[in-house]
Amino acid sequence: MDAISDSLRVGQRLRHQRERNAAKREQINDYHKIRDMIPERNPHRDDIVARIFEDLLGGLLMREDVPARITRYIAEFNRLYPTKFAKFGEGRLLSLDEALYEDGGGARIDTVTRGLWD
Repeated sequence: MDAISDSLRVGQRLRHQRERNAAKREQINDYHKIRDMIPERNPHRDDIVARIFEDLLGGLLMREDVPARITRYIAEFNRLYPTKFAKFGEGRLLSLDEALYEDGGGARIDTVTRGLWD
């Protein structure tokens, strides 16, 4: 009788531990779920997910609101780190393979290398 006297308590403790573990696993999987919501062509997916987690941990964002606000976080990141413009100056990034003239075969890279090595 002593062997089974506290079996109910042990069983309840195991059940509650399993529920806590399942909830913890669900939170750990949030990273991959959020990362999958961001388009794969975006090279800064991990940075955007990190920003979302900052707001989740800070209490500024609820887990349920993440899918609705994901585009806002992507737009915010693109505003902070624009890729269309050069890092220094106001000009747009230019392709070095771009043809300088419509009728010529010279490319922008030709003028850069000649200028540097002449």
